Amino acid sequence: MNKWPWIKESGEVALDQCPPIVDRFAGEEAELRYLAFHSDRFSAGFRDTLSAELTETLLELRVFSPKAELRLIRTSLGESFQYRIADDDVLKKNVESLETSDLFLKDASNYVLKSRQVLDINDKYPPFWKGEKDAKGCLLLCTTGGGHYALPIQPGDDVAVVENYLKYDEKTGVAGVADTRLVGFEKWKEADPA
Repeated sequence: MNKWPWIKESGEVALDQCPPIVDRFAGEEAELRYLAFHSDRFSAGFRDTLSAELTETLLELRVFSPKAELRLIRTSLGESFQYRIADDDVLKKNVESLETSDLFLKDASNYVLKSRQVLDINDKYPPFWKGEKDAKGCLLLCTTGGGHYALPIQPGDDVAVVENYLKYDEKTGVAGVADTRLVGFEKWKEADPA
């Protein structure tokens, strides 16, 4: 098992080694979305436009589904990427197999704190209420301050769902956030309390 029970796979790779990792993660996942942070732009989309993001300007890529996330990140252009795959099924399997009598530590739900982040959306912006999309199929949005962006969301979605993975201090038992992953987007009214 990895240092953290939610990690399915991790390592360091050069840019030219990223496509096979992305392809392996993507597999047959139907609900795949991504956010890409480049040195010169932000980009988002769905599976069919993902490979176009693997360029020299990429600094961070989060490819996610409701169950797992691949994160590629580097701090400077020209460096290798650190990557990890966080997977809820791996978390459950790993904590259930822990050799401990502490039932708290054997419950996967005690390692996840779900949060919802409200998106800054000006719903008076005409492309938004008309449901206009960009070339990648992302909904065109405008912030309340006037900034424009596009996200891989459905009309009406107004929150980002984030899972925070918790670690516990072995001496004190105090919990802290060790990792986060994107789960998806949804309507606030449909969201259960977080």
